[in-house]
Amino acid sequence: MTTGLPAGYIDSDEIERGGDFERIAAARELREETGFVLDSGECVVTAPIYMIEWRSDEVTTPVIMFGRFRQVGTELDETEDIESAWVTIEDAIRMADDGTITHHLSLPRHQVYQC
Repeated sequence: MTTGLPAGYIDSDEIERGGDFERIAAARELREETGFVLDSGECVVTAPIYMIEWRSDEVTTPVIMFGRFRQVGTELDETEDIESAWVTIEDAIRMADDGTITHHLSLPRHQVYQC
């Protein structure tokens, strides 16, 4: 089992449509993986972080959402088996520090919370 934060990739059609594709992709991943949508609040796109600074050009762009959420149901792929839980930012930091959160796309987000 891997513990992480909702994460994924930006679809090519999201880029082609232009606009705010980081927020669109983050909202899609949140809905697909947790079954929640942001009804009201804020969605902040942070600065991109290189996954492995000196060995890769792959970056992750953390997006932080806070506000009022509504549950609509997940949209998992056949191969996905995901359970969701709400945690505070403080608990997420602790989970990254103690090794509970291990997913490679989630760990760079920990750097943002420490700023």
